[in-house]
Amino acid sequence: MNLRNYRFKLWLLGRFKIPLIGLCRPHLLEMTNEKIVVKLPLYFFTKNHYGSMYFGAQAVGADLAAGYLGYALCHELNLDSGLVFKDFKANFLKRPESDVYFVCTQGEAIRLQVAESLSTGSRVTRDVTVDAFTHYETPKQELVSTFVLGLSLKVKKR
Repeated sequence: MNLRNYRFKLWLLGRFKIPLIGLCRPHLLEMTNEKIVVKLPLYFFTKNHYGSMYFGAQAVGADLAAGYLGYALCHELNLDSGLVFKDFKANFLKRPESDVYFVCTQGEAIRLQVAESLSTGSRVTRDVTVDAFTHYETPKQELVSTFVLGLSLKVKKR
């Protein structure tokens, strides 16, 4: 996957299609067929009145990690995707008082979901897990929240 290309597409998405995403200033740090890492900075528009990341901003990060990986996998297979979320569950473990990194490692499960939708021609919904960390990949790494999103998609050939 061309990370530079997907970074630009994410910028376009936040700029023209879903401005709330652009307001959160996401950074696409890593994206493979198996994993995505999206960083949301803690700043004026993502902070709550306690100085930690607002839960709405965390929802945006989880949405991006699960949804953008699904979009990219469909795009790599040259498929049109109708991707929505059917449900959303969050478990907030600790207040994130710095930048938050949203990590989804379920690329293989999403790929199987895409294949099932393509073969049946119908919408398929599966749970996708996203974990949120502060100080990602450092000795101070800390899990601050977990999310389970019901990713629902229907794909068709272009």
